Amino acid sequence: LTGNLSAEFGVSVIHSSNGHYQVPNAGMTLPNLKFGLTYRYGAEDFDIKRRVENKESAKAKLNFRVGLGVHEFAGTTGPVGTPKHLIYINGIYLSKQLNPKNNIHVGFNSRYYSSFHQYITDSLVYTENQKLKASVLTFFLGHEHSFGRLSFVINAGLDLYNPFYKRYYNGSSSPQMALSL
Repeated sequence: LTGNLSAEFGVSVIHSSNGHYQVPNAGMTLPNLKFGLTYRYGAEDFDIKRRVENKESAKAKLNFRVGLGVHEFAGTTGPVGTPKHLIYINGIYLSKQLNPKNNIHVGFNSRYYSSFHQYITDSLVYTENQKLKASVLTFFLGHEHSFGRLSFVINAGLDLYNPFYKRYYNGSSSPQMALSL
């Protein structure tokens, strides 16, 4: 609108869920409209200027990820109160800085679900490669937006290997989409 004042308009979808940590996990997805005014005053912060001058930010970087999660193995709405199980997460991805506040990511995540493995061994769903069948391999694309020392990351992916889900949930052989924040 002026040199320092701008108008904003946005449309998004907000999803709220407990990440299947505990059942019930009905979740909620809501459309969102955003209207706003932004007033910019003063110069950009020093940290952003310093990162722009850094030549290293132009190179793609190889990243490794290791994580541990917890979930409750049950349907979306029941049964309630089943034990919590560990999820072991590994990932490898490339990241590329687009500008001082934005990075893109592309790579693979693997997850091993101890609950899937227990179900497979107890029910003899698979007799061979039981640990492998309790694993998931996902190809993902992502975006990271930095707010100083804090950043927000969103990844969207396609499950390339997920045999337990196909057999247990729907017998489908179609790839599954995944979204993580």
